[in-house]
Amino acid sequence: MKQIYHCFGCGVGGDVFKFVMEMEKIRFRKRYGPWRKNAVLRFRKRGSARRKKRRENQQRTSLVEMHREAAAFFAQQLNGTPEGRAAKAYLLDRGLDSEAMARFGIGFAPSGGEALLRVMTQKHPEKVLEVSGLFSRDQSERLYDRFRRRVMFPIANDRERLWRSAGGLWAMTCRNI
Repeated sequence: MKQIYHCFGCGVGGDVFKFVMEMEKIRFRKRYGPWRKNAVLRFRKRGSARRKKRRENQQRTSLVEMHREAAAFFAQQLNGTPEGRAAKAYLLDRGLDSEAMARFGIGFAPSGGEALLRVMTQKHPEKVLEVSGLFSRDQSERLYDRFRRRVMFPIANDRERLWRSAGGLWAMTCRNI
């Protein structure tokens, strides 16, 4: 006896466990988990795959949080530094008002090359900084800010989770800033 089923109408099939799961709309471990200690069945643990998935989710969460922090940093730079205020004046001249800049999270990446790095190294490990896309390495393998002297636009997905920042080059003609 094969102990399988197949629905010729919809094409779904499987073993007795899948049948019960489909009929009762439950997950396998929730339904049969308490029985497994007394059962003849042995369940394989897929711990390594689960650990890998958990690690990837933690890294993704860390990256999303890092980009959120970077967006806040860039917005603060736009309003709180002389170089940023000059960039904001440029944006105002281009027709963007302060309300639109705040609403869309527009910011400014300072020219120094290490300002964001100093903030982020206090909170995030170097491996995460490296894969974030916010930093690059020079010939001596030191990290530095990838975006410098740029107006920054945060990019969010459809669930409004910030996942990237885009920097438009901002050519400043005034040298005294």
